[in-house]
Amino acid sequence: MKRCGACRRELDASAFSKLKSSKDGLAWRCRGCDRAARLRWESGLTVQPPSEKWCAGCVSTKLTSGFYAGKTKRRNPDRVTASEEKRRARKKGTDSTGVSVNEWRAVLDAFDHRCAYCYTTGRMSMDHFRPLAHGGKHSPDNVVPACRSCNSSKADDLIFSWLPRFERSGRLARHAKAA
Repeated sequence: MKRCGACRRELDASAFSKLKSSKDGLAWRCRGCDRAARLRWESGLTVQPPSEKWCAGCVSTKLTSGFYAGKTKRRNPDRVTASEEKRRARKKGTDSTGVSVNEWRAVLDAFDHRCAYCYTTGRMSMDHFRPLAHGGKHSPDNVVPACRSCNSSKADDLIFSWLPRFERSGRLARHAKAA
């Protein structure tokens, strides 16, 4: 006997399709639910039917819009930034321990939650002073807060090659007058 993951009924094992990758060798939903899901998919209705927990509107919104991922980002922007940068550094193959959420918050506090380049406030992203592409480490002493505009314009450039272009663009002067 096995419980269907879709209709929650206890059914005999013969009511399930075989699936080698699962622990018990059986699919997670019964053949009847699988057939209904396939018909819904072919008819263009890709959202699961409402369960007892959610109304139809909630199901379509939560399952199709990445509701939970966006909610986490909004509630913990510092944690998400630290996690994304740690993943990026791992992909680049740097041999450092990374920057924890508390270390990132300490860096933000040291810069008074302002961009290290143009001094604006707002949502900051983690910028590597010496870029990972140029052998920089993903460590607290190599990261600075940067607004998205400065971080994306600097990209993988070293600060000494990027700063003259930034100053010529006039953005630094505009931000200095506004501050």
